Amino acid sequence: MKTPKFRSKQSLKFLILLSAFTLALACDKPKAVEIETPKVTERYSIVKEKEYDFGINPYFFNKIQQRDSSIYSLLIHSTNQKAEYSLSLFDVDENADSIKSQPLDIRPFYRDLIWADNSYYSAGITDKNNDCQMGPICKYDSAFNLLWTYNTNCRHVPLDHQIKLYAIDSSQILVVYNNRNYKTRKEQYTYLILSSEGKVIKSKSHPSDFYTEPINISQTKDGNILVTLVQYDSDAGKYKYQTKIEKISPKLEIIWTKIFENSKTLQTLVNSTGEFLFISKIQVYSQTKKTQPNLERIWTKTVESSKGEFRFISESQVHTQAKKTRLKAMMTTENGTVKWEKLLNEYLFDMVGTVIETEDSTYLLSATGTPISDIMNKSLLIIELSGFGEILSDIKLNVQSRGHSELIKDNKGHFSIIYMKETGKFKAVIQSTTFQRNED
Repeated sequence: MKTPKFRSKQSLKFLILLSAFTLALACDKPKAVEIETPKVTERYSIVKEKEYDFGINPYFFNKIQQRDSSIYSLLIHSTNQKAEYSLSLFDVDENADSIKSQPLDIRPFYRDLIWADNSYYSAGITDKNNDCQMGPICKYDSAFNLLWTYNTNCRHVPLDHQIKLYAIDSSQILVVYNNRNYKTRKEQYTYLILSSEGKVIKSKSHPSDFYTEPINISQTKDGNILVTLVQYDSDAGKYKYQTKIEKISPKLEIIWTKIFENSKTLQTLVNSTGEFLFISKIQVYSQTKKTQPNLERIWTKTVESSKGEFRFISESQVHTQAKKTRLKAMMTTENGTVKWEKLLNEYLFDMVGTVIETEDSTYLLSATGTPISDIMNKSLLIIELSGFGEILSDIKLNVQSRGHSELIKDNKGHFSIIYMKETGKFKAVIQSTTFQRNED
């Protein structure tokens, strides 16, 4: 199959229609620029690239729970040179083409936002008296008019940690968060189900020796819920973490629990066969060895003279340990039994984006990092894994990216990566790049 060529610049009519999308904060319309230089990788070719200039400085974004099968919403966090914080919602279709964008004049600092029951649900964190953080859950209509607020009263939630939301169905919202028990002075994490009217349906808290951060909530093939948690502990100044996986029923009954030590899971995927893929960060210790002679001076005497001699009496081995961060891909069965796990030793990673499953039952993982073989060139990476975790190919986009990225796919075998590309000091754009598979 020939590498697809880009057409010449689109017609003026198309550009006018594209620029008419409302994609900005403060009512500024973004400039959508289609890049017409195709690039080719060994297994994939670039179909198109687009930049969306909001006239702002996006520093982070995350994909919210999909609105329907063909619309993806991105919650974009931005700031300006005065460190003023703002939010906007950017909708794209499955081809990574813009649908609309709107500024969100809402507070507090949001950690999660989902779409359910033709409404938005948000989980936020606010400082109160510079002493603790409160976690309000809010419901908005499709125009972001506030309908109700429920306060979880969760405390001691660092601003860089999460409260996660998940729509069990159109009338039930699952909330997962850490909440210290002030009677026992111990940590606990809570599963809470709210109705679409903001009433508590059910709540269960579980004591823990660790601070617990929810990372991902997914529906399993049998209709239950898979919750990925990362637990942190600080012991004598040594920061430790572990991953805790729980499968729970919609009634919050724990079906099984698995713990993986020295593992910080970043992404979870329920694949088409109902098995679970976990992408985790682990600390790898490599041991080096030096041989160092130990010398002893020995004096001996003879009849004629004396002389000093040096001789080796032993060898001491000096061991040093070097700590390295690596990514591990792990597949488990529906019951949490590990089928295989692979270390992605070929790369040094900075930030992990998302993972998706292809029609060929392979997996695509986006991340920023450097191949070990080319350590000086940091890239935005897309790594393709086989169903057994073997690396099939990688795509390197040599751009100045701010780290986070999202992968989406359409029903034509194409996939797109959406990321933030730096264009100058205090300036960045949202860029999308769409790929198609080359014929073997």
